Amino acid sequence: MKGWLIAAAWWSGVAYVLGNAIFALWNPQAWMRAAWTARRGFDPGAESEGDVRCMGVFFAIVGLGMGYLAAKLTLRLIS
Repeated sequence: MKGWLIAAAWWSGVAYVLGNAIFALWNPQAWMRAAWTARRGFDPGAESEGDVRCMGVFFAIVGLGMGYLAAKLTLRLIS
């Protein structure tokens, strides 16, 4: 049961990070204004869409890595 809770936490993290990535790449200005986005440490005065898109690419890479690890954990729990 503990393993499944950990897997669920990983999958929810994957959804959150990929949601941030998609939103940052799709609409950078709205991403800066949204309260739910992970923008800690990001300069709120920066109006550069390129910076936000770069952060979106970073989140996409992190999300894919987390998804890979979550899939490995889930497959290990299934077998």
